[in-house]
Formats: sequence, C-alpha cells, structure tokens
Amino acid sequence: MMMDNVNSRYSYDWSDYSSNDMYGWDDVIEMYSYSLVDKIVIVIFMPIVVIFGIIGNIMTIVVIVRTQRMQTSVNVYLANLAIADTLYLALAPDLVWTSFVDGPLRSVFNIGVEKTWICKFNFYVVDTMFQVAIFIIFAMSIDRYRAICYPIKFRINNSGSVSRTLKICCIIWCIALAWQSRKLVLIDMVPFHIPWPDMYNGVPNSTTSCNYCADELDCKIHHYLYTFDTCLSLTLILVVFGLYTAMLVTLRRSKFTAANSTGNKCRSKSEKKVFLTVFLTVTVYIVCTAPFGLLNIIVVYSYVDFKTSLKSINIVRVLLYINSSVNPIIYNAVNNEFRQAFLDMFYCKNRGNTNRTLTV
Repeated sequence: MMMDNVNSRYSYDWSDYSSNDMYGWDDVIEMYSYSLVDKIVIVIFMPIVVIFGIIGNIMTIVVIVRTQRMQTSVNVYLANLAIADTLYLALAPDLVWTSFVDGPLRSVFNIGVEKTWICKFNFYVVDTMFQVAIFIIFAMSIDRYRAICYPIKFRINNSGSVSRTLKICCIIWCIALAWQSRKLVLIDMVPFHIPWPDMYNGVPNSTTSCNYCADELDCKIHHYLYTFDTCLSLTLILVVFGLYTAMLVTLRRSKFTAANSTGNKCRSKSEKKVFLTVFLTVTVYIVCTAPFGLLNIIVVYSYVDFKTSLKSINIVRVLLYINSSVNPIIYNAVNNEFRQAFLDMFYCKNRGNTNRTLTV
C-alpha cells in the first residue's frame, strides 16, 4: 500500500508533549483523538468506496477472464491491476477500522501483541499490491508507447500477445512479492508510553502500535529502503509521463495519415480509445496517490506539525481507496467494448453470442 510513515513516525514522538507546559492534557488528547471529519470519512466514505471498489474490480476480472474478445494485451494488464486493487481494498482499511473501533487514538493500529502476524501479513500484502500497481501501470505504458509510436515493429515482434503479457505480469508479481518480503521481518508491534496520566478522561497512557520498525536500527533501514522505493516510484512516474507525452504527439500526427486511409482511420480510432482508457487510469493513479506519498515524504524527511498531518491522514487514505475503486468506472465510461461486455455478462443481453473461456 502506502508506506504509512505518518503512523510509524508519530508513534515515537509522544515525548514532544511529555509535559503540559505548552499544551494541557485535554489539548494533547484532542490532538490525537478522532475528529468529526475522521469519523465521517471512516464510518461513511471508506465503506462505500471499498465496497463499490471490490465489487467493480471483481466484475472487471470476471468480464476479462470469461469473455474471449476482451482478452487483449491491455486488458490482461487491467485484469492484473484489478486483482491488485481488490486485494488492496480488502486489506488496507482493516487496521484503520480496527483502530477506530478498539481505541480513541487516531491510527494507532493497536490490534494486540498476540496478533503480530496479522500486522505483518496486512502490511506485507497491502504494500505489495501498491507496488504491483505501479509496476503494472509502467509496463502497460511501455506497451502502449511501442504500439502507438512503433506500430509496425510492435506487430512484427508480436509484442502485444497475451502470452507475453502474462509472462510480464508474472515477473512483476514475483519481484514485488520478493522485494516487499522485508516487511515480514521489520514490521512489529511496538509498545510505547503516552505522556498524560493513566486513564486521564478514560484514555490509557500506554499501548502498542503496528509499525514499520521496532527500534532505531530497523527504522534507519526502513527509511533507507523507503527512500529507494520512493525514488523508484517517482522515476517510473516521470518515465510514464514522458511516454504519454510522446504518444500524444504521435496520435496528433497520425490524424493526417488516418484521413487518407479507411484502414488507418479505423486503426487510429481504436488506438485512441485504448490510449484514452489507459491514460485516464494512469492519471487517476497519479492524482490519487500523490498526496499520500507527499505526506509520507514530508513526515520522514522534515519536521512537521503532527496535528496538521494527523488531520489529513484519513482524507488522503480515502484518495488511495478511490484510486483502487474508480478504474471499472473509467473502463465503462470511455470504452464501448468494455461497456458492452459488462452488459452482456451481467445483464444477460446477447449472452449466447458472448464467446467465453476460463483462461486469462
């Protein structure tokens, strides 16, 4: 998922408020308690986004797997992206909801020391899905770049074959699963003491937190690796931005060529439709994930007002969930073939004409 360094960092900084010279205990407790906005976001918006996202992504996977005409190179990438998004939505909000139900402190992720394996498993799977998504988007962007900018070479080399795309996706999953496996070692339940008197206003002054690092050495290792992951993600995003700039230029030039040939015109129209689907998917990904990544970077590499960062944490989390939920809407809104396949599959229209298979 996200590298949730906001949670990891502020769990170690209660000492900033070890006396009430600057803040009264009521003010400190209020600072780390759920606000009205948090409650609305967690109780109302998160469940709606997550439920619709899981249903939409599962429907997308079913349509692509069972409809033979939908089994193209791009759609294989989109199916893998939908799998990652489904697993992400199924696990990412769990610790947020558990923390909200079990305690008054915002995002402590206190699930009990005896459930440390749940903490490790959740963070491992969620972060892996987040990394799979960026790798899939990168690979899909390269695929579209080659198809649009070098169409002849792309077809001659059979670069758009489903089998080749499946191999690429398998490699992506293996790399992400292996790289993120470090979370199974570094993540732990960390005890910490809160400075106010025990059970002040009914709030305990000690708890445990599901964190990315348990001691100073682990935190340094985590921050170095997080820096690498951040730089890698930013590099991939910049490359993707450059690829789509080149594709836009190529598509604008192709208008003149397409006007002289019916075949080229149809091909150009098809390419633009696929391009628009992928382009919107990538754009939404960048817009929705950028705020959380920026907040994490600020928390890790500079001193920030934790009260301010905590106020925004659940809002930017919802943006991550929206990113994983909105893709099926994009596919149906801009792609007629996707829309018709959904209608055929789930509304029983022209069901007998739908050629289906159980292989991806």
